[in-house]
Amino acid sequence: MIQDGSFLDFSCLEKDSFAVLTYNPKGSGLQLLIVEPQENNKKQQEKKELVLYNYDRNNSSINYGIIAWNQQREDYEISIKTDISQLSLDIVSVYGPYILYFPYKSSTFDDYVKKGYFMNYDTLMEQMPEGLQKKDLLENLITIYEETYGGLYFLPVSFTVEVLAGSKKNFPEKKQWTLKEFNTLMKKHAPIKFMAGSDLLTEKQPLFDKLFFHCLPNFYNPTSGLNVEKFKELLNFTMQWTSDENKTENQSLLYSEVIFGMSGWHNTLKNIEAIYGKNKFQLLGYPCETGTGISIIEKGVFAIVANKNSSIAWDFVQSFFSYKVQKNLELPANEERPYSIGHNFPVRKDSFEKQFQELKSPKRYQGLEKKYSATKKEIDMLKSYIECADKIYSEDYNLNNIVSDELNAYFHGDKDQEDILHIIENRVNLYSKEHKE
Repeated sequence: MIQDGSFLDFSCLEKDSFAVLTYNPKGSGLQLLIVEPQENNKKQQEKKELVLYNYDRNNSSINYGIIAWNQQREDYEISIKTDISQLSLDIVSVYGPYILYFPYKSSTFDDYVKKGYFMNYDTLMEQMPEGLQKKDLLENLITIYEETYGGLYFLPVSFTVEVLAGSKKNFPEKKQWTLKEFNTLMKKHAPIKFMAGSDLLTEKQPLFDKLFFHCLPNFYNPTSGLNVEKFKELLNFTMQWTSDENKTENQSLLYSEVIFGMSGWHNTLKNIEAIYGKNKFQLLGYPCETGTGISIIEKGVFAIVANKNSSIAWDFVQSFFSYKVQKNLELPANEERPYSIGHNFPVRKDSFEKQFQELKSPKRYQGLEKKYSATKKEIDMLKSYIECADKIYSEDYNLNNIVSDELNAYFHGDKDQEDILHIIENRVNLYSKEHKE
């Protein structure tokens, strides 16, 4: 740098360098200085690109995290790609993505796991023991993913659950109910109605979809196709369960609602108590043959492509799983909280426990009458419900379209059951065959 004196001439050179001709009468006289670009500018220019495919184009919250991470790193920079039409080609090329982010995991990506395109997070955790580890995450969540996919290839930032409630009169035991047992109960307490949030579902299609996708493995297997007998049993159940009548006794209602984070539990609890009365209800799993019938609903999922930059991609993904970020997921993402993109229950164990401790705090219900605040017993009931989840709610939209096309005609009386079962079985099995290939 020129500290004193004056310069006589200035000239730009190649590659951002420039020359300055100076004159110092008290010193060295004429002097030619060559000024090179600063080192931090060089590093800025030499940043390598990491491509992130963003499937959640309607949610810009992840952009805060990308900006924050890019500012911290001097060697890499993440760029976003939202055109996913060429994903299959890009993912096997040297120019493909390194990170995938989607609102929830779809069966579309199962083949990528089978072909080895995605990294197992277990491997990355072993390679980087100072970072996030499996012991830091909820145990049942890890088990669900490993049993579903044969490894931890997907990692949700947060999740929620959809509770199903019934009166203790109809469901005196706290146990898992099969579809057959639900049918038996229905004969004793008919008519049983289904309520989702504030809506009493008299339409059969929404009810069928909930029962079908919450326990999808009971009815469909990607390898063997459709289980026709179980599917038929569900059809018969749905036809008996709903009617066009809007009136029914509260005790005969089944109530369902998605809980959006810790604060959402208070509202859901009060809705349930308004129907059945305080301490007069059971939280149930959806009727299924195996397991608890309780599913987690993913909110923001990361997958890392297996390539030479997997460890760098993992450095970015880990930013969303620190204790501080996970504990404050209810707060929206911004410049101060760039990695808060989930807005529901945290997957990190210590953050999960801390949130439930705070939910029991009297400060949580300041300004509310005691009768409107959740008790410790009610809060523990929700915690236990979540910890019993053993499935991922996975709505396969291709499968949904196939089934819905025919069921719509059946539920409206335009086609009989045998016709639609034959068509659905053929179409679903063809879809399974194409999916495997």
